[in-house]
Amino acid sequence: MDSQKNNHRYHRITLHDLLMNNYFQVGDHLYHYLRKDKTMYSARILSDGKLELSNGTVIKSLTKAANIISGCSNNGWRWWNYKDSKGNLIPVDNKRKEFAARKMPARALEVG
Repeated sequence: MDSQKNNHRYHRITLHDLLMNNYFQVGDHLYHYLRKDKTMYSARILSDGKLELSNGTVIKSLTKAANIISGCSNNGWRWWNYKDSKGNLIPVDNKRKEFAARKMPARALEVG
């Protein structure tokens, strides 16, 4: 039961949580290279943790933004990426896992 509670807390972590804990900064961009149309999409992180797409649309969640762009169902945490210091695209979910490891017991990461 304990691991279910931790798993629930892990999935309740928001982009805003990561922003407030300095994993991202206001104005940082997230990216996704969509192979089917060979296009790099980006979204800018706003101060409230929402995303602003390149067309100016503001979206509340990573998943909803990914679904709108791709036209199909996606896990936004795995779909969106940030660029590391070498320019490699890294899934945003990696930052969520790092945050969770700091804020929750290690066992929380074993589930899911």
